[in-house]
Amino acid sequence: MSPVHRIGGRGSVVSVRPMHYRSHHSHFLHMAGRLQRRACVQGVSQACPETRLSLGVVLYMKLRTTVATAVATAVAAAAAVLALGTAPANAATTAPATQANTALSISASTTHASYNQWVEVNAHLGRTASNRTVEIDLGGSVLKKGTVDRNGNLSAWAKLAHDATFTAKFAGDARDTAVSRSVFVQDAAQVSSRMVQGAYTSGGYTYYHHTQNPTIAAEVSPNKTGEWVEMHIQVWTGSSWQNVSLRTVWFKLVSPSAVAVYLTGVPANTTLREAITFAGDSTNSASNWTWQYAKVVN
Repeated sequence: MSPVHRIGGRGSVVSVRPMHYRSHHSHFLHMAGRLQRRACVQGVSQACPETRLSLGVVLYMKLRTTVATAVATAVAAAAAVLALGTAPANAATTAPATQANTALSISASTTHASYNQWVEVNAHLGRTASNRTVEIDLGGSVLKKGTVDRNGNLSAWAKLAHDATFTAKFAGDARDTAVSRSVFVQDAAQVSSRMVQGAYTSGGYTYYHHTQNPTIAAEVSPNKTGEWVEMHIQVWTGSSWQNVSLRTVWFKLVSPSAVAVYLTGVPANTTLREAITFAGDSTNSASNWTWQYAKVVN
């Protein structure tokens, strides 16, 4: 049994089954009219339930309108989500074309050269759309520019006086991006040394009488006048070479990038060897060691 709701003034009771919101609004209006008439016929004073019923109708219509609006909003939102999730059949789906990364490399025949040594560099270009030209630079200047061979290679030679950076450059084309690659080659300073002012030479040794001063002379290339070189001295003990001094001995180069150092008080029957080395600077790496041999005799 459905609940009974009291509607109207005192002494006026009407049994009403609650309407479902899904019932058509015309039924609700019809029932409201019947209730209004029955309540008034039963002698209800001027406080007729018209006001309450009218308010009920208004609330129902507002509820119905709110529900309809919410449903419409939900449908519109769902449609928007579907529109975002599925592109139209005629929509553009192709991404903008991008250029390909270009395969370019450069190598050198050596990365540790010495002064005035010839070095070969080789640039290799991978597959490209149309441009097959490569440029090889040395220190910011063009060393060689040309078309790579069928294997993608372009080679060049350079005679080095200083440390050098070789750079291969590709300008790009319609499909392939411009790119550059570099290789660094150290160029060691060269030290030319010899024993001088000896009595004679034999078997790789310069011989000095005990009254003479064993002297070594050296020149450094490229020109390093005003810079410093290190002197190394060892004596033969009969079984091994031993350093004469535990501390480093330095000498300043004079023009033209040369130095001469002599030893005094060396006793007879002494076998020794000497070397002059350059430690390197901002333009050249350190030189190699070259020993010069001497013997002091009576």
